[in-house]
Amino acid sequence: MADIHSEPIPEPTEKEINRFWPKIYVKGPEDCWLWKGRTRNGYGQFALYRNNRTIRVQAHRFAYLIGHGKDPAPLYALHRCDERRCCNPLHIFLGNSTDNIHDCMAKGRMQTGDSHYMRRHPEMAQHGEKAWSSRLKESDVIEIRALHATGKWFHREIAAKFGIRPQDVCRIVNRQRWKYLPSPEVLNPPKQRKPLGGEDHPFAKLRDDDVRDIRALHATGSVTQREIARRYEVGPSVICNIVNRKRWGHVA
Repeated sequence: MADIHSEPIPEPTEKEINRFWPKIYVKGPEDCWLWKGRTRNGYGQFALYRNNRTIRVQAHRFAYLIGHGKDPAPLYALHRCDERRCCNPLHIFLGNSTDNIHDCMAKGRMQTGDSHYMRRHPEMAQHGEKAWSSRLKESDVIEIRALHATGKWFHREIAAKFGIRPQDVCRIVNRQRWKYLPSPEVLNPPKQRKPLGGEDHPFAKLRDDDVRDIRALHATGSVTQREIARRYEVGPSVICNIVNRKRWGHVA
């Protein structure tokens, strides 16, 4: 796998080329020519000076420029030998991002599947309340599930109690998040819950009684849909769908 610096390398001077090669252990044409100077992330670093400014380029990319007469930018400079310090131009070839990934996988340097670090060391995974972004503790999650199991709390009410979003509550109670925690034992479990709809929906602004009142008001013919919408702080289209039973059809 290669690192990339897509900025073009300035045209090297003869003095810079003469300063470059003594920093490399030059061997046979098939051997690795290892960089012996400063490195960063395993790659050699070579300094160029232009207009009172220091420009640091990767040594193997500079070697490719000198050896092949072509600036590798904006492509990756890949190593056939898989040695980051190698500056042998014959060991370096160019490729795009896809080539870089395939080269990395072919050489077994990309951790995937069972070889991934987190698969080999699951104890190091930061999840649950150990995660830096977590706003809940395990006790909070257990309480959220217990409140939901009573059948008396809406998602939005639980969310307001714990300072999270209704959709977060939905994922917790459906075990899409914090799935490793056991479900709470409920002494009097509720009856079979109906699908989330109507006032049970986490984003519902109306209750079943509100819908009945809306239909009753509309049936009198003395109140317009726009006036009803302002009274209940919803859009006129919502009122239209309610009175035409396109929404809240389960409410008698």
